[in-house]
Amino acid sequence: MLILGIDTATSIGSVALFETESRIPVGELSVSLFAAHSEKLIPYIDFLLEESSRDYRDIDIVAVSIGPGSFTGLRVGLSTAKGLAFSLGKKPIVAVDSLMARAFSPSKLTDRAAAFIDAKRDEVFAGIFEMEPESGIPSSIMEPRIVTFDKFVEECFSHNAFSIAVDVVSNDYIDRLSKSGFRLSTSYNALSLCELSYNIYTKIGASDINTLSPKYLRDFKPGTPR
Repeated sequence: MLILGIDTATSIGSVALFETESRIPVGELSVSLFAAHSEKLIPYIDFLLEESSRDYRDIDIVAVSIGPGSFTGLRVGLSTAKGLAFSLGKKPIVAVDSLMARAFSPSKLTDRAAAFIDAKRDEVFAGIFEMEPESGIPSSIMEPRIVTFDKFVEECFSHNAFSIAVDVVSNDYIDRLSKSGFRLSTSYNALSLCELSYNIYTKIGASDINTLSPKYLRDFKPGTPR
């Protein structure tokens, strides 16, 4: 089975292709989404498929980052995933928590990990997870929520979560974590999204495409018009 992963939870997202039989990544591409998410995402997917000598018709499952994260990014990512799933003959769509997928990227060999995404206003979207070996699906030790950065660090120490996936655009937070002795990773999300989505799909099943909506964790408040 070929899985397409779409992560647009932050301004630096990614798309990936993963082959379940070989458990080998087919390809992954980081995506700069500082603006014009909708115009950029499909061309990146087109490019990834072409470079991997694959076609949209080869895709069996669409995995998507459901949040928390950027309002615009999550909305565009989910609408793109739904559109592709429908247009490809109602392919299964599997939504994965953005923080969970970051915490358990393929390169991280750990049974407990944390992740955060900058939520602005001196706050972060944060979660702490523990891998369940039998299912291959992490469980939440600290459910994804909005907290101050200092509270997040306090929770990591409290739960012995010393491996942290960091938001790559949060340099100040990264420096503070490094000085506190945490093990940090800055890998992108779409590839681990694919792997976790396959575990979720085989153990639990696909998400309900009709009721699926982004997990924002915060009400939208419009800013100053540009």
